[in-house]
Amino acid sequence: MDVNKWRRNLEIVTNLAVLISCVTATALLIRSRTTVSSYPPRALASTIPSGIARGDTFPAIEGIKLDATDRTLILALNTGCHFCEESLPFYRRLPTNKSQTAKRTQILAIFPNETDEARKFLTAAKLEFPVFGGQDFAKLRIAGTPTLILLNRDGKVQSVWRGELSASDQDKVLSAVASGTY
Repeated sequence: MDVNKWRRNLEIVTNLAVLISCVTATALLIRSRTTVSSYPPRALASTIPSGIARGDTFPAIEGIKLDATDRTLILALNTGCHFCEESLPFYRRLPTNKSQTAKRTQILAIFPNETDEARKFLTAAKLEFPVFGGQDFAKLRIAGTPTLILLNRDGKVQSVWRGELSASDQDKVLSAVASGTY
């Protein structure tokens, strides 16, 4: 076999292997951007029901009074979640509970992390939402973070948004918070 021919074949095979690796890495990157982060760890994921859905009654959380406002937006976050961190600029666009919207919609943050750790996370992010740490996301049927859940005053789920939100989903959340349209 001619050495030049052998080198050319080896170069073709190498280029194909690099191309396949790049396509696979790109596909995995795109897939990871459209899926929810892994809280709880994957080992526990099989024990969690399929997740909270529209029309479900959200389990009660001590200290949260749903009937205080027409709606409650719950931000289910985790301090170790990179999608939560990447979504911080959007969360800063949400009205604080000191605004006019607070009379109709309260916004709360729940975390599986301890309350002090969760407060530090929100403070560092310059967010001012009431924090409820130490929540068992499996009991709340929250399979990943971030998850945003809009509840009516009776605790019925009106809308659920999971993962890093697109611009149109962010607009839907802002509209739901401001006007109550789901």
